Amino acid sequence: MQNNQLIKIAIADDHKIFRDGIKMALAGKENLKMLWEAEDGKDMMHKIAIKKPEVLLMDIRMPEMDGIELCKKIKNNATVSHTPVILLTARTSEEQKMQGFEIGADDYITKPFNFEILQSRIKNLIHQREIFHKDFRRQIEVKATDIKI
Repeated sequence: MQNNQLIKIAIADDHKIFRDGIKMALAGKENLKMLWEAEDGKDMMHKIAIKKPEVLLMDIRMPEMDGIELCKKIKNNATVSHTPVILLTARTSEEQKMQGFEIGADDYITKPFNFEILQSRIKNLIHQREIFHKDFRRQIEVKATDIKI
């Protein structure tokens, strides 16, 4: 990850106080910027294609569309499936964590959590995506000198 790269983050959580807390925590961190927030999964799904965040944070329990359904829709949508999803939730059972990973979540962090851990996970996920994209571009790059007739 380049030092000056701004990581745009979106959060979907039905608790305004929690969203405000995340925004305040992000405000003082370099390279992290809260792009927008949504109070439910349905609102988030509408905004994702337009705003194109680099990371999505979401609660599992939300009205309209919960985080599980939202994550499924994101991971099955070719235009946004590459976007890392971090589930932030009070659900702590192994079965619930497994469900989150089975639907394609990139990480699962239980509330309450240490913000530095969240920040580190965000940066690591972005770095992993950059490495993947770099390797993928290298694999599909075709040079005129490589083609023999």
